[in-house]
Amino acid sequence: MQKISKVAWSHDDIHDEIIKNKYTIQIIQNDIDVIKNNHLKHIEDDMKSVHKKVDKLDEKIDKKIDKMDSRLWWIIGILIAATLVPMIKDSL
Repeated sequence: MQKISKVAWSHDDIHDEIIKNKYTIQIIQNDIDVIKNNHLKHIEDDMKSVHKKVDKLDEKIDKKIDKMDSRLWWIIGILIAATLVPMIKDSL
């Protein structure tokens, strides 16, 4: 881009500079449109995919925790039974 000097610009120079600026603005607007409509759409799609994967992992983890929880209750029940059976047997 030309630097503005103290010398007065001619009408043609100003007109040429305006045309260059309009062209540059149009390029920038097109780039913004590409970013908005293309790149951001891909990022949004990727985020949706990640959310789905996280939701599936959450469900899988919840199932594993529930399974472990039920196993722990069985172990506690067996321990209590193993403790109470001899006590009841001795009291009879």
